[in-house]
Amino acid sequence: MSIWIYIGIGLVLFIGFVTLLVSLFCIRKIQPGRAGIKTGAGGLKVSFDWMVRAPMVQNYHIMDISVKKIEISRKGKDGLVCKDNIRADITVAFYIRVDATEESVRKVAQMLTPERVSDIGQLRDLFEAKFSEALKTAGKQMEFHELFTERIKFRDNIQMTIGKDLDGFLLQDVAIDYLEQTPLEQHDPNNVLDSEGIKKITQITQRERVIANEFSQRTSVQIEKENADADIAKREQTRRNEEDTAKQHRVITEIRANEEAESRKIIEARRQEVEGKRLEADESIRLRTEDMNRAVQEREFTVKKEKQRLEQESMQEGEEARVRRERTVSLAEMDKETKIAEAAVEVERKRATVVAEQKAVVQQQEEKLNIEARMTAARVSEVTLIEAEMNAKKGQVEKVVASEAQKEADRNIAEAEKITRITAADAARDVAVRDAERIQTMADAESKVADKRRHAMEQEAEGMAAKEAAGGLAEARVITAKAGARKTEAVAIKDIGLAEAEVSKAKGVVIAEITEQQAQAEAEGVKDKELAAAAGIEARGLAEAKSIEEKAKAMKLLHEAGQQHEEFRLKLNKERDVELAAIDIQRDIAQAHSQLVGEALKSAKIDIVGGENDFFEKIVRAVGNGKSVDRMLNNSSALTDIKNTFFNGDSEHFKTQLRQWIADYGITSEDVKNLTISALLAKLMSSTSDSSVLSMLGSALTAAKSNGLADVPASSVITQTLVRN
Repeated sequence: MSIWIYIGIGLVLFIGFVTLLVSLFCIRKIQPGRAGIKTGAGGLKVSFDWMVRAPMVQNYHIMDISVKKIEISRKGKDGLVCKDNIRADITVAFYIRVDATEESVRKVAQMLTPERVSDIGQLRDLFEAKFSEALKTAGKQMEFHELFTERIKFRDNIQMTIGKDLDGFLLQDVAIDYLEQTPLEQHDPNNVLDSEGIKKITQITQRERVIANEFSQRTSVQIEKENADADIAKREQTRRNEEDTAKQHRVITEIRANEEAESRKIIEARRQEVEGKRLEADESIRLRTEDMNRAVQEREFTVKKEKQRLEQESMQEGEEARVRRERTVSLAEMDKETKIAEAAVEVERKRATVVAEQKAVVQQQEEKLNIEARMTAARVSEVTLIEAEMNAKKGQVEKVVASEAQKEADRNIAEAEKITRITAADAARDVAVRDAERIQTMADAESKVADKRRHAMEQEAEGMAAKEAAGGLAEARVITAKAGARKTEAVAIKDIGLAEAEVSKAKGVVIAEITEQQAQAEAEGVKDKELAAAAGIEARGLAEAKSIEEKAKAMKLLHEAGQQHEEFRLKLNKERDVELAAIDIQRDIAQAHSQLVGEALKSAKIDIVGGENDFFEKIVRAVGNGKSVDRMLNNSSALTDIKNTFFNGDSEHFKTQLRQWIADYGITSEDVKNLTISALLAKLMSSTSDSSVLSMLGSALTAAKSNGLADVPASSVITQTLVRN
């Protein structure tokens, strides 16, 4: 039993060992892209996954059936000749593989060994001639430019020429790896096809070179034109900025002039106000002087009556009355001295009050001048600040405009250069394309002349279309540049408008501040004036009340009769002091008037007739009449003729002529004194029949009426004329 077990185990081990040997040496696994070929006993067998072979009886080979690349190049003098007889340097890659079918693998294995199938060199030797012939055939069917534009058609033509079945091999794909025109020097001028190609290439390149040069020149002109437009826009913007600056300066100057005029107006109003107050004070002094004169006369009359009464009383009273009067007089003298001292104090107090008021007025005027100076300084500072802001904004606007214009110009130049480069590249490409098209046309036979002409016309149409497209592109660039320039100009105008708005706003703020300061200054001046007036009224009221109180106390101490007498004396003394002060004031005024008149009429010969109060007015009135006569004589051509005729600088001539007229026409001095100018001239005209004299007198009458002198006494005019001569 155990022996059979061992025998079974041995058999199992033997079978397993045999199976292992078979799997190691007889079974072969085939990788993807490979094919297994078994020859020998049983014939030729093909497998694509695995197979079993008997060692020593059968041979086993592996064939590479993956895709392989074979490159065919034709360059230089061996370049590919196209339909238009232009040679092309070309490299074409052919991708082939063994068809993954048992029949194809069997066919290839019978034609080639499996080792030669994997060798690219062997395959090149096998297929190069066929592929080259197919390449020539397909290339001759197409023109040179079609090789670039219709590559798929070129590949399909090659595949159609070669076919799909290559004795077990399969053409997987065809790719054009390199394609360029063969250089002109590689064309053989002795070759008929090459000579035709040379001729076409030369014609096309020369014409396209002319077109390219023309387009380049037109592009340069367009760039220069755009640069000139940009310069014009810059200059126009600069001119506008200068105009805006001048306008702003004019506005500032007007504001300054208005403010100065307003200041002068305010100062003139203040001066007129002070002058009015001075005139009111003079009028008040004059009225008080007249009142004092009347009071003095009344007091003189009262004193005279009082003296008479006292004399009567003294005669009636005895010694007792005399003693009582002496005592009363002594007391009155004491009271008088007291009152005089009080009056002196009161005068000093009033003088101090007047000085204080004058000082207050001076301080107010100084404060007003200080306020005006501060307002002027504030205006100057505000105007300076506004000018600085305007200059800064102007500089910013100019910088922004200049930078935008420069950027726009640079952008236009860059775009123009880009257009030039693109156009040059397109032109070069079009030149090459058209060269290829025209070379083929020259090489065909006469049977294809019509076809060649049709192709030439088509290519010329394409050239014109490209040229028009380039021109349209340049025009589009120009329009874009102009739009950018207009945008820049709009931005600059917006900035200028904002700057003008800010200047107007600042101007309004300055005017409002100045108006507010003026109102505040006027309010403060009115307030100070009212306070000073109230203080003066209060001080005067207190002084008067105190004076009345002291006077009442003194009057209680005196007898009724002595009191009245002493009161009269004190009042008389007070009025005397006031009168003396008024006389001093009048004397000062008369002295000032005399100095003024003396300086003004230093060289005049004048007889002064009148009192102290009216001679100055008469002199002024006489001077005014003289000025009126001067203006009439200088402004009237008729009177000028009369003056030149009769008042020629020789007083004796005029006197003689005047005496002659008076003697001739019977006019007396009373007539001259009592007649007006118009009446005198009318009387003279009625007394003569001489046409020249009548014409002269008529002109004089018309001039007198037009100048408002018809009703003026003739004596005043004749006197003034005599004085001037």
